[in-house]
Amino acid sequence: MSEKEAVISEFDRARLQVVIDTIRAQSGTRQWARGDKLQEKLTTSTTLAPSEIPADVITMNSIARVRDLESQKEGVYNLVFPSDSKPLEGRASVLSLLGIALFGSRIGDVIEWNTTKARRSLEVVEIIYQPDAARHWTL
Repeated sequence: MSEKEAVISEFDRARLQVVIDTIRAQSGTRQWARGDKLQEKLTTSTTLAPSEIPADVITMNSIARVRDLESQKEGVYNLVFPSDSKPLEGRASVLSLLGIALFGSRIGDVIEWNTTKARRSLEVVEIIYQPDAARHWTL
């Protein structure tokens, strides 16, 4: 990710901690590793009240447009909780490698992660919808 510090809401932090705690109690090692990555992001990010989250930050349930830095193709992703994940519809789970990278990122950030085939690099180019900016705090 770029030098910008990740920012998350108190509301997202609390809900995601429940997700992590559930993974610890019920899952195997594959998802546990991703739970660890998400826990690290929660621990190292700046936490703000939902009303103080800047409009350029990807929070839970945000919809963001990104550009692949290799192909220059753009795509739209909705960052969702694991139970709402539908990858083929662009609904990226916060527990996926893409979702963890997107969470807390801002417009202009370049997010990177390794896939089984290559390293991916996407630039966040637009926040189409962010619940905090829209004051939709019950999603």
